[in-house]
Amino acid sequence: MLGENAFLPDSYQENTMVLLVQNPAIIFAYWELSKGQRQALAGHGDLYLRLYELNGGDCRPHNGGKMRREINLPPFTQNWYFTSLTPARSYCSELGYYGAPRHFYPILRSNRVETPPDGPSTAISGGRTVSVDVAAGVKPVREPVVEELPGSSEFYRRNTA
Repeated sequence: MLGENAFLPDSYQENTMVLLVQNPAIIFAYWELSKGQRQALAGHGDLYLRLYELNGGDCRPHNGGKMRREINLPPFTQNWYFTSLTPARSYCSELGYYGAPRHFYPILRSNRVETPPDGPSTAISGGRTVSVDVAAGVKPVREPVVEELPGSSEFYRRNTA
């Protein structure tokens, strides 16, 4: 149990971004910017959150990522839900800002996640099913095995004679 003075900090002062899949159509994103990073961004305008759908490449647009969403974030926002997504797709996200001349500068890049299919799989295994008799080869026990407990009278009698 934690003592009375135990607490969780509001921030870990790390620059990090994480995507978590909630269901086939929803991804949750959260991020943290260190105090130094926030100070460096002061005066650069609003932050934007982008979501990319990936086709094999990493999270950069020139590597096959297609931007699916871009959100102009309200001040002090540290998380976002992306909803109405396509199931069975790979996604990643970037947090950044626009500089001149309307060029996007990413600050953080998330992990890659894959949303599950929406419904049961239609794939049929091409492998063979083998039934196994788990009792085959097991010999029945003739007498029950009883272990004597140390400290019992029978254990004491056998080990002191």
